[in-house]
Amino acid sequence: MAKVATSLHLFTSALTKKGDGVFEASPWQSSEWMELTSFPNKVRPNKSMPQGSATWRTVEGIRNELRIPAFKDVEVQTLETYMPFETYDEVARFILTRIPGMSMMTGDMGQQELEKTRDFVVEYIKSKHSTEPSHLVGAAIVGLGRK
Repeated sequence: MAKVATSLHLFTSALTKKGDGVFEASPWQSSEWMELTSFPNKVRPNKSMPQGSATWRTVEGIRNELRIPAFKDVEVQTLETYMPFETYDEVARFILTRIPGMSMMTGDMGQQELEKTRDFVVEYIKSKHSTEPSHLVGAAIVGLGRK
């Protein structure tokens, strides 16, 4: 939380020096693909993806954080988003190799461990989306504030 407060202070200082400006943040409230980033833990229990501040995963939390450094005209809304995919295997491989932080999390895993993790991801996606192609669902919180 201290890092968030420090970052917001730096943003407001920079915007104040310029006379005016807008700050925007759009963290994930939730998403199926972010849930899937924890699946290496099913193969290796010591694996975990770092979690951001819980404050930044709620509309009210973001609204309050933007009001602390005296942003004006604060608006915060939830926006549903989608990650389309053609095949289960394609999206599973994308999640395990392209989502930021995943290569660090899976870098020391062997080929069999990676395939087992991929199988868990595919199984989960199939349980939620019975046909291909389809899309994963997420929700972003968009927060705006004017200085």
